[in-house]
Amino acid sequence: MANPRSGGESYLLRFEGALDGQTACVLVDSGQGVDLDSLLGDDEYLTAVLLTHAHLDHYVSLSKTLRHGAPVYASQPTANVLEHVLTEGEKNYDIGDSDDVLDALTPVTEWTSLLAEVDVRAVPAGHVPGGAGFVFRFRDDEEYNHVFVTGDFTTRTAGGYPGLATTFPADVDALITNGTTRNGVERTLTDATSTALRRAEEGSTVLLTASGLTGVSMAYRLGHLSDQLDCSVPITLVGQAAKLYEDLDYDVPNVETVPVFDGVSELLARGRITISGPEIPVEGSSRTLFSAIEDDAAATLVQLTGGATNPVESASCTVYDFELVNHPTLDTVDSVVSALDPIQIVVGHGTRRQLNQYRGRYDDGFVWLGATDDENVLYDDGRWLAPPWLDEAAADAIRRQDWRQNGVRTGTGEVEGWDDVPPVERDDSSSLDLSTEGLLLDELESQFRSPSMPDVNTRDGTDDEAVTNDGARADASTTERDDSREETATEQFDGEFQAELRSRLETIENAVSAPESRIRARVVDAGEDVTLLRVVEGDPEFEHGEELDLILSESD
Repeated sequence: MANPRSGGESYLLRFEGALDGQTACVLVDSGQGVDLDSLLGDDEYLTAVLLTHAHLDHYVSLSKTLRHGAPVYASQPTANVLEHVLTEGEKNYDIGDSDDVLDALTPVTEWTSLLAEVDVRAVPAGHVPGGAGFVFRFRDDEEYNHVFVTGDFTTRTAGGYPGLATTFPADVDALITNGTTRNGVERTLTDATSTALRRAEEGSTVLLTASGLTGVSMAYRLGHLSDQLDCSVPITLVGQAAKLYEDLDYDVPNVETVPVFDGVSELLARGRITISGPEIPVEGSSRTLFSAIEDDAAATLVQLTGGATNPVESASCTVYDFELVNHPTLDTVDSVVSALDPIQIVVGHGTRRQLNQYRGRYDDGFVWLGATDDENVLYDDGRWLAPPWLDEAAADAIRRQDWRQNGVRTGTGEVEGWDDVPPVERDDSSSLDLSTEGLLLDELESQFRSPSMPDVNTRDGTDDEAVTNDGARADASTTERDDSREETATEQFDGEFQAELRSRLETIENAVSAPESRIRARVVDAGEDVTLLRVVEGDPEFEHGEELDLILSESD
């Protein structure tokens, strides 16, 4: 573990014997607190840095760790967005010279040789668009061994990019994974999506604030969902999120991009969802747009936060916040470990409490917790080693169990089978199933689909967790809508439901503001705890026994 006390998402892998008298080292992710000056010995050199995805906590020290002419490897999508990601990161964080990183950047699209006996390949890992894990293949004499580093992962897709697969064409001998887990992600995704879409459909101006790649993923889900449900709610991505969307070459129905803007009037409109960052509207594009709707009682702010910041809690507009941390459940981590069945299991990137839940959890593998900066030897002289704290009897029991399930751990060196593992590429097929993104489609369908609309895909039961259906919106619009995407929001929502909504709003406004609705009355003490109000102005048509709602205020 390269930074166990300040993030725990970074790993330094040492391959001894690659060159005479020197040890080749590979850094996977470069988070907060990674200090290669203290990690590398005099006879060690950095041969490569692997970046799993473009989140700040995985690249913040990247430019400071580069040395020895080491390349930076990343999936093609992550490489595509990295320039804009680093440029944005430089505005608020001390991340060093991003030009050095971009000069060293090399996309990995197939097996790539790091050393004479060590190759690496990127595989999809979900979590964010372009997120990847890395499989190392190293040879010892004629035997091949495989080490898989997942980085942050989900088995859910992310903005159309595949999630982590649980089958590989060769044994995974060592699994190095991030142990951060999260329950309720599907619930949160569905609620946030439903809220934004429902408020826009009702004619509200909706501002959705999120970090860059999260904003891109939400635009992907909202655009395709509104298209499948025949809502055709227009969605505008602005600022950094728009740049990343274009870098990834998306073309999602109902979505348009505005990377740079001067005014906000053309970006905010009734019935439109505008997505911008950062996730809390305190600066940048989201601050500018929030200022325009903050005092608008008919507008809506939807915040998607990572949990580490305090969202806006109140304003004149309607305010929502959803804590969205896209990680797998513990059951999902268990299923990945069970499917890959490694002999070595290294778990990091979590709180001490999160990591402790893996202690002794898997009885057919050696479990290492990345909670210290100690150097641990996993493989030596043709043998996968047990942790030093296990006694010989316990280690032998685990080896026997592994042998019964896997036989002798030796690879054939064949690489053709890896072609069956999907590349880190987006699926733009027309038969898009948004349940793989984590949306509860049966619930969303019941909320938004009119009786005349065709069914959309429903959950297939393979997601990270099951969530019960909480019911449907009772007053869904059945208005026929023009399919033209060029019409304005007012034209789109000019049906019976919208007319009734406007009528109700006018009634409420008149009731609280019209002079004739305010009646002066004098308090009369009628004795025996009876208080009467005697009208002193106006000629109201009240009937005996009628109940009224009163707003009491004193007058001179």
